[in-house]
Amino acid sequence: MITKEELEILANWAAVLTLLGGVGAWCYYQYGFRHKRMELEKRLRDDGEADKKQGKQGAYGFLHLTAKTGLTEAEILQASFKNPRINRLEKLGVDGFVEKILFQYNDQQ
Repeated sequence: MITKEELEILANWAAVLTLLGGVGAWCYYQYGFRHKRMELEKRLRDDGEADKKQGKQGAYGFLHLTAKTGLTEAEILQASFKNPRINRLEKLGVDGFVEKILFQYNDQQ
């Protein structure tokens, strides 16, 4: 039979392990997100340098970046907001509203 003291010890250990599991999951998530940000930055830098040598703008839309990096649109947007080296450019349509969002590597940072 388990005594009250043993149950309290088990409950305390469960609380500690839950905390460690939560911290570990948060660290894993942050590592994955940082890896995605770095992959997006690398792809924009590498593709942008090649285009700038040819005199092009070096800005890319969601479809290009999704195909090259495997990131979703939401992940690309989230990474662009958290990384100062990624510029978001707006392409306006004839009606004056944003038609397309383009991403470009900012080599000034």
